[in-house]
Amino acid sequence: MIAPSTNYAAKKRGAVSAAALEEAYAANTVHRLYVANRRLYGMRKMWHAMKRAGHEMGRDQVGRLMAICGAVGVVRGRRRTVTTQSDDRAPRHPDLIDRQWDAPTRPDRWWVADFT
Repeated sequence: MIAPSTNYAAKKRGAVSAAALEEAYAANTVHRLYVANRRLYGMRKMWHAMKRAGHEMGRDQVGRLMAICGAVGVVRGRRRTVTTQSDDRAPRHPDLIDRQWDAPTRPDRWWVADFT
């Protein structure tokens, strides 16, 4: 059973435009080719693959259609390795100057070091 408001909203929207239907078919084609290439290709390689498959479209259009269907290429390059994990329950060093960094009363009173 469909709610009456859903039916009225669909009638109000009318038929799907030819441009929207063509874009949906193009996005489906991009997604099928993306899956056929093991979900590895980014925009540039997908653009070349689309040309080889006989679908002439612009590079930016391929990128837009990939974004519509959620296709993202593999990112290679610099990786960040996490070597330590902080423990919030670990004891911390006491704050001996009560965070008064800019108020020393005489020279060489506070010696501060950075351990990062």
